[in-house]
Amino acid sequence: MAAFLRKYPILKTQRPRRIDSARIKLATEERIRPWFNYLAIPTVKAIPPQYRYNVNEAGIIEGVSNNGLVVGRAKTKLILAKQPGSRNWTSFMETISATRVALTPVVIWKGKTQQQQ
Repeated sequence: MAAFLRKYPILKTQRPRRIDSARIKLATEERIRPWFNYLAIPTVKAIPPQYRYNVNEAGIIEGVSNNGLVVGRAKTKLILAKQPGSRNWTSFMETISATRVALTPVVIWKGKTQQQQ
């Protein structure tokens, strides 16, 4: 492998970031592009920065290891590895405003029962 990578310096080994197969399948340009139209609506543009928040979600999948390497273009910063969507997932959500006010992070575990309230 080392000789192959020396021969092709445009390639390098990287650890892929796992992403759920449903996200890859459903995250198409046709589905995402229309959401940017909402940013041009005058009512949305009028929202002050202290009321604009961004929520990021990350998580851990039980039973999936991150110790594999893949070969890809050396200039690529991120390589995605598709995985089955049938594993237990623990989510972490962080929220921050445009004025750098962060809310308390949230952790979401898989529940055993659904509340009826």
